[in-house]
Amino acid sequence: MLVLTRGTEAALEQTSQWDPLGMRGTCSPGFVVRGRVRDDNVIPVPFGEVAVETMVPFSHLLWAHVWLGIAAAAYDRARAFVRAQAGAPGSVPPTATRLAAVATALQAMRGEVAAATSEYVGMIEDGLEPEALGTIGYAIRINTLKISASEHAPRICAAALSICGMAGYQNGTPFSVGRHLRDALSGALMIANERIQATNAGLLLLHKGT
Repeated sequence: MLVLTRGTEAALEQTSQWDPLGMRGTCSPGFVVRGRVRDDNVIPVPFGEVAVETMVPFSHLLWAHVWLGIAAAAYDRARAFVRAQAGAPGSVPPTATRLAAVATALQAMRGEVAAATSEYVGMIEDGLEPEALGTIGYAIRINTLKISASEHAPRICAAALSICGMAGYQNGTPFSVGRHLRDALSGALMIANERIQATNAGLLLLHKGT
């Protein structure tokens, strides 16, 4: 069951603290929520349907875009570092080859996220979401997006750090990527990838498609 409520209609009692390694902006301490709402604030659709058609795909797509943005920002700093190393036009520093590899990984990640987003938007625009979003095949694909994006982002950030070296490791430089790497590491933990892999494993046994 999903219930909509205004802040003035609910009382919140914080039950835990939030002090993570990274992603501090999420601020997700535990709360007990108490409130009274009107009957029309209770969504009549079963929560299972809400989760399948909206919550899960939206969450995975939103997170994937966030992780893509972090990875792209780390890549931009590594590229700026390589350009600074190059100095004179035509000079190609050794780190440029590693930067090219990071660019390839980032392009693959960007393409994957874009394809998943286009698929979801297309189903919404075509009015196919109740049927299409409830299929085993789509559940596997959207789960796989979350796993893939959350694994690609820290790899790209770590590669950017290896290119920038101490300039990237040290905070406060134009090439610092410590925060990018720290925040990207949270991706695999936000609904642990192992749990999603286990879910996909069960779905794959039932799935008859490719």
